[in-house]
Amino acid sequence: MRQLVIVVFLLSAVATGVIAQAQSANPLAGYLGFLPTETLERSELSVGCWALYESKDENGVGKIKFSIVGKEKDSYWLEIATTDKDGEHSVTKMLFAGDPREETTAVRIIMKHGDEPALELPTIEFSKPDRAGIKAKAEETDTEEQEPKSEIKEIGKEELTVAGRKLETTHYKIRGVNEDGENEEVDVWLSPEVPFIPVVKVMKPESGFQLVDFGKSGAKSEITEEPKKIELKLPFEIKGEK
Repeated sequence: MRQLVIVVFLLSAVATGVIAQAQSANPLAGYLGFLPTETLERSELSVGCWALYESKDENGVGKIKFSIVGKEKDSYWLEIATTDKDGEHSVTKMLFAGDPREETTAVRIIMKHGDEPALELPTIEFSKPDRAGIKAKAEETDTEEQEPKSEIKEIGKEELTVAGRKLETTHYKIRGVNEDGENEEVDVWLSPEVPFIPVVKVMKPESGFQLVDFGKSGAKSEITEEPKKIELKLPFEIKGEK
């Protein structure tokens, strides 16, 4: 199996309302779950494709929808719409320089919460991390102090039904250590028939999310108004455009 790209953390994070540093890093870069490159390449990426998920944890049930809602030259607009257990709805729309499934950055970010006006975040230049330096420093660390790596095991092929459609999925089991230092198992089901993010289901001991519907066309942006550009003055002051 070729190099794995990480995807499941994105779904988990956004499902709880977190899009960490959206502009400085591709939100498809995460930390827990893994998506085989060959599965990703077989999954269709086209304007209009979408996937709707339902997430469940101890706080209740929420929904998250991923959509490709536009394209400008070689850049794609990715829209992520979330609805939490209380019905609060938020939309984040990001224009990525290139394929949003690859390591890239967002050149425009527009956000809208409920009925509030849409806001466009200012463009900020981020320096790329010194990956070689980070790797060298990690290698200097005593191996006994390093966190154990996740283990990925392919369980086999399983048929799952989503919105009346039968999907042939591949079931993986991921064993690792969570942020509390406890051993954790995550079960992931993948299918390249699901566009853009070919994840069908993810189950953890106390939480999980699963695909409830998807399509390869028809997705349109929920943000139809002209966004208000905001001026950001670090560390705290935010001013609207005059």
